[in-house]
Amino acid sequence: MPLKYFRNTNTTYLNQRINSDSNMVVSFVFDNFLYVPFNVISFTLIVGYILFLRSKIFAISLLIIPIYVFLYLIFKKALYEKGYAFKEYQNKFFAKMNEQLYNIELIKINSWFEEQGNELKESFMVLFGRAMQYIKISAFYSNIDFTISGFVKLLVLLIGGTEVIRGRLTIGEIITIERYFDLLISNLSYFF
Repeated sequence: MPLKYFRNTNTTYLNQRINSDSNMVVSFVFDNFLYVPFNVISFTLIVGYILFLRSKIFAISLLIIPIYVFLYLIFKKALYEKGYAFKEYQNKFFAKMNEQLYNIELIKINSWFEEQGNELKESFMVLFGRAMQYIKISAFYSNIDFTISGFVKLLVLLIGGTEVIRGRLTIGEIITIERYFDLLISNLSYFF
């Protein structure tokens, strides 16, 4: 970066941003390095097992994949933008807080308590607003995800219950299939 950039940028903001971003990248890489192969194998085995047990129930598993893709595509941009804005304003708030701590002697000498307190409060309120926006969209996405998951489980239990009554499945098999659907849904959620 050119030196001019550093003259116009709060160093605490920059430090907080570098720290936050690098932690996210390291966490993302390690999590995916360890869990992606496991989840791909798990997903494949689960779909294969469900197909082996019952084709009707396998059809439901094929139905939920495009629903999850569609749901993710609808929320992807909003989740990214709200999450990014939250992190950005969090960095700015920490920069403002550090600025005041760094200049505490000057603030005390000039009795700028009220002005500095108002600036910090304004910065926090913006951060709080961005955090609430992110939490709302994230919670809404999670609730829709939970609803779809519940609906799919209900379909599996209805079809499986019918098969149990007809003598084509045992209760143990339906419980096993339901558990595999939980794993299938959690694998899908992981990838998104």
